Amino acid sequence: WTFQLRYFGFDGANLWIGGPGVSIDLTPRVVLQGEYLRGRAEFDGIPSITSDNASVGVLAHLSDRVRGSVSYHRGIDRLDWLTGDRLTADDANTIGFGIAADATPFVTISGGYDFHSRADDVQVHRARAWLTYRF
Repeated sequence: WTFQLRYFGFDGANLWIGGPGVSIDLTPRVVLQGEYLRGRAEFDGIPSITSDNASVGVLAHLSDRVRGSVSYHRGIDRLDWLTGDRLTADDANTIGFGIAADATPFVTISGGYDFHSRADDVQVHRARAWLTYRF
């Protein structure tokens, strides 16, 4: 079980978002993850807007050094990439895929792709790649 509470401040707006999450080991190599987040966005001069957001995903160890993931998010997603235009995106749907490979015990190479869609025919494709070095 987890619980998170986050605050994001932007010029003229802010967001408080938080809620519980759970991870369940389906097998020694497959994990099911779920999360519910309740958000409250406040804007200068406008009443606050509340959002209900949820996600479900599966993380699988494909081999000893490679992991893959697939996830679905309804509402505000990817808090690590949050931008001001998504503070009230509670109607958004995002499907994500990812892969990570341990090149050494200290280095992981990762990548992912998200397809994000919301009202007014807004569609976003996001690709990311990163390198993690542990010391």
